[in-house]
Amino acid sequence: MMTTRLRFIGVGVVSIITHVFVALMSAKALSLNPVAVNLCGFSMAMVNYYFGYAYFKFGVNTEKYFNVPLFFAVSLLGLALSSFIIYFSIYGLEWSLAKGIMLVAIVTHMATIFMLKAWGGRLTEITLRKLLVGALISLLPSAVFLKVHLGQVIHHDIAWYLVATRKWLEGQALYDKILEVNPPLNFYYTAPAIWLADNMRVSDADAQYILFSVILWGSLFWCWNILNRENKFSDLRSTLLILGLGLTVTATGLPYAAQREHLLVVLLLPWVVGLLLEPNNECNKRVISRSFLAALGICLKPYFILYPIFITIFLVVSKWSLRPVVSYANITMALTGGSYVVFVALIHPAYFSEIIPLAKSTYDYAKTTEAIITNIELIPLCFFIVLAIGSYTLEQQTTSIFVCLVLASLAVYLVQWKGFDYHLLPLYSWIVLFGVWLMVEHYSPIKLKAIALFVVTCLSAWFIKSGLYQVRQTEWLMQQIQALKPFNSLVVYSTYVSIGPIIAMRNDAEWASRYPTFWTIPVIANTHAERSCNSSPKFCLRLKEIAIETRRHIMEDLTQYTPDLVVIDKMPGYITNKDFSLLKFFSRDAEIVQFLDSKYQVTSDSRFYYLVRK
Repeated sequence: MMTTRLRFIGVGVVSIITHVFVALMSAKALSLNPVAVNLCGFSMAMVNYYFGYAYFKFGVNTEKYFNVPLFFAVSLLGLALSSFIIYFSIYGLEWSLAKGIMLVAIVTHMATIFMLKAWGGRLTEITLRKLLVGALISLLPSAVFLKVHLGQVIHHDIAWYLVATRKWLEGQALYDKILEVNPPLNFYYTAPAIWLADNMRVSDADAQYILFSVILWGSLFWCWNILNRENKFSDLRSTLLILGLGLTVTATGLPYAAQREHLLVVLLLPWVVGLLLEPNNECNKRVISRSFLAALGICLKPYFILYPIFITIFLVVSKWSLRPVVSYANITMALTGGSYVVFVALIHPAYFSEIIPLAKSTYDYAKTTEAIITNIELIPLCFFIVLAIGSYTLEQQTTSIFVCLVLASLAVYLVQWKGFDYHLLPLYSWIVLFGVWLMVEHYSPIKLKAIALFVVTCLSAWFIKSGLYQVRQTEWLMQQIQALKPFNSLVVYSTYVSIGPIIAMRNDAEWASRYPTFWTIPVIANTHAERSCNSSPKFCLRLKEIAIETRRHIMEDLTQYTPDLVVIDKMPGYITNKDFSLLKFFSRDAEIVQFLDSKYQVTSDSRFYYLVRK
């Protein structure tokens, strides 16, 4: 055992040295760009891995056919990771090539060693034929996703992340020159899309769709390998299940493709499939890798931690034991989440010191309570209850896991208390996926399968009928500003992000603001903070300070960008104060008024003011 570990370490160290040496020599001799230099070093290191792995065997039966597909999968993942790190360190952090290559070599090869050690022994149970079949089957839903979405308008939240991430990679400080209320993880998830867009010469939106389709393929392929290892289903049933999972994720995500909630469902799939097939193995080491993947999705929003909490409660109650609390799955997720918090505290301290206190004071606007509750569609929930009742007596474990997922999704929606439609996407996804699972499960009687088919068909048709992402006010504003072209930069002053950065992206213009939308303003307006404030004196004073700071940011951005077009919303949302207007808010700063009056010509319609640069 010790000799095997030393061999692993030895091959890893040699590979790191090979990577660094070849990369730096190719940079000096061939004058290649950093990404190409990294490719040269990484390729030679992987050759070293392959022959070192094959020669030493590491205690694995090499007569099995896992070698080629294993190294193919590891190479692709390692190349993607190393390319992203070198791109971000050189162009984002402005490190030297030598420093960036050293970071790439160490991080990438530690990950490579982990993947080889974690997956090598397991893939011996799966033949090359099954791996290739699984790869192709998993590719079909990803291809369908790309076929549907390439060239289409992307969700406004993703548009903001694409715009902001590009600014960040160009050197603007996150949580200073880019003001976002959410933690930074999604900026890191979006950075590869910017790299793809620049290197594949596609739009940022299409690059994001391509990236998501790759993640979807990887998640489904992982699920395929779990299904084959457990050998619970026949090849035909496994094929139908993978296609069902992939097409369900594609259908339920149609209006919100690649949104954070959509990505969460995809990243949770291997963990959920593993739970459904082997719920007693949460205390087994083999769950570590898929639990880590799930944690990468859960870390997107702190509310998502409710998923493992609900599952853990179920496992504790069903086993009458506290052992599931300290399972490998929970420990992995806890360590991942804790590491992420430490990373944010060290790399992005302004998020804790500036953004969280600011968000606590201002980011509490939402729809009315009635709108939030009635936004939950009852028909899908009724369908789920029918399926759960029908399957519970046949398979309590499976039904209970889906009940936990649905309840966790509902809890996440209610805890956020915003009433946004896309917050319900996981809820509907798990309901449809439950129907897909029942259709494939061998224990389900024909009547239950027929009901499940009816539920899956109805809900999928509902999402398909809803169609791709589209917001009426966004399309209306797009039409209005066409007459004001040409413009190379613009800003829309509003409290709706749906008419914010997405307008700039769709017009190939620069977004001229650090804000995606004025998320600090609704609470200032609704409390009459700058007049007869109707809250506590201390809170009113804080809101006045935030109002002054917001106007200072506006003036700084106007000075920095001097946008060709400024659009001001006459009817900003989430504001109940009928006397409030953005023009009145701006007028409290004479510098803003003077700047706009001196540099812009004003026209207007029933909804917006249009300020065109003179």
